[in-house]
Amino acid sequence: MALYLILFIGFYLMWSSMILIALSLFRMKLLQYLLPIAFSALVLSTVSVTIHYFHIKYLLTILQPVVLIFCFLAIIRFRTLYGVFLSAIVYYIGMVGEIFFNMLLSIFGRKAFIADLYSTPYVMLFAIVIFNYLVFIIINKCRIGFSFIASNDSEPINKSFRKKIIIALIFAYIIMSCTSYSFYWNRDLFFILISIIFIIFFVILELSYRKEIADMESSDLLIEELHR
Repeated sequence: MALYLILFIGFYLMWSSMILIALSLFRMKLLQYLLPIAFSALVLSTVSVTIHYFHIKYLLTILQPVVLIFCFLAIIRFRTLYGVFLSAIVYYIGMVGEIFFNMLLSIFGRKAFIADLYSTPYVMLFAIVIFNYLVFIIINKCRIGFSFIASNDSEPINKSFRKKIIIALIFAYIIMSCTSYSFYWNRDLFFILISIIFIIFFVILELSYRKEIADMESSDLLIEELHR
């Protein structure tokens, strides 16, 4: 029972840190989201511990993203496309962060240490939490991110951007949903999917960058028109 309590605390800190990273990356005012973030992390942590308790880890990347989307739409209350988009960002940040963390340890010859971490999952959880909060601090200190998402934005979404991001998100969730299953049943496929995850993650960031630049150019043109 104590193990599951520790796991719950670890998952709670992990999910809250991942949501904080995503909202910071899109320059949200975090203070107004503290309560929704806390409640969302509570829901997600409960689901994560339940998955571990019933030993259905092969469903990890199927169930968690669905619950995450629910949290962004029903609890944090973003528009549907942006809610799904942010959910993908959150989950991909978690996956890429864990992969990057393992790669760093492997480079420095700590493969045995990685094996020990996976044998005690709560240790790995807290290591990821520390890594996530470091990323969160860097994003805020360096002011890295985008500003085209708003939870109450009523303006229509650009059709070209909508089409591209929907295609990217469909691929993202298909690949994501296959990773935990392939990890347990087909390791070769798992490593191929991980490579695709990196590519899709950077495609999503590239689309975000292009959207940000387009919005900035539109704002500049509007300002010029107003000063004429």
